[in-house]
Amino acid sequence: MKVLVTGASGYIGRQLAEKLSAAGHDVNCMVRNAAASPRFRHRQISLIEADALQENTSIGARLM
Repeated sequence: MKVLVTGASGYIGRQLAEKLSAAGHDVNCMVRNAAASPRFRHRQISLIEADALQENTSIGARLM
């Protein structure tokens, strides 16, 4: 299943992303700054740089 995790830079979001990935899900994490985001153990976790508070943020096309 494809999953989008927001807040993956925080403790809970990071733990959630790791557990979902370990369970075999296709995990995408929305972060404001990919360079400053934590490193994930699972390589199949993708980072999507976006800000949910900005009107012009469009992540739908990036998830396809």
